Amino acid sequence: MKGFNTEEYWKGGVRKVRVVTLKKRRGSKVVHFDTKIVGAKTEQGAITTARYHSFMKGINDVSCRLATPTDLGCVPDNSNNAKRVA
Repeated sequence: MKGFNTEEYWKGGVRKVRVVTLKKRRGSKVVHFDTKIVGAKTEQGAITTARYHSFMKGINDVSCRLATPTDLGCVPDNSNNAKRVA
């Protein structure tokens, strides 16, 4: 979503919703990845929770960011704009 400031939106809350991406790599190639949406107080807490709830083994790359409204399903992302035929 253009123009949305996630830092500003989540500034006031104690628990923040984060998107954690867990990746399994072999060399520079991503073999498998899993994305979790987690509510936690800290970034490290979100990563720990996402690792616990993932069935993936051998995770060697983790990224974490604050969730946007599109991540939470609140705003259409225009990826499936099929026109309706009347």
